[in-house]
Amino acid sequence: MFNRQVPGEVVAKVLATCAVFFLAAFVSIILLQITESWGHPHRLMRPLFLDQLFEVVSALGTVGLSTGLTTKLSLGGKAVLIGCMFLGRLGPLVVAGSVIGRQKDQPYRLPEEPLMIG
Repeated sequence: MFNRQVPGEVVAKVLATCAVFFLAAFVSIILLQITESWGHPHRLMRPLFLDQLFEVVSALGTVGLSTGLTTKLSLGGKAVLIGCMFLGRLGPLVVAGSVIGRQKDQPYRLPEEPLMIG
């Protein structure tokens, strides 16, 4: 667009960041479901899923929002959220950047635009 191109390295970082975020959210919500549903019937835990998902995504994004569920979590559930907050603070870009290597330069490329990601 406008005779500019997004470098392939930036696209790779974006895809890696999204993949790491979704994987972390998926694993965290499963761990939170396991730690919080111990000894409770499944039908009682169903309404809490969206609250738990909100807490996990908020912790990963270091947003600081809560539904009030955090105070009611067990020690294991709080540990899961602490891990999410740490990963969110560390930044998925750092994790993705350490995984993605450098690409070989092409002989001719359009001018590149720096984009802020994350």
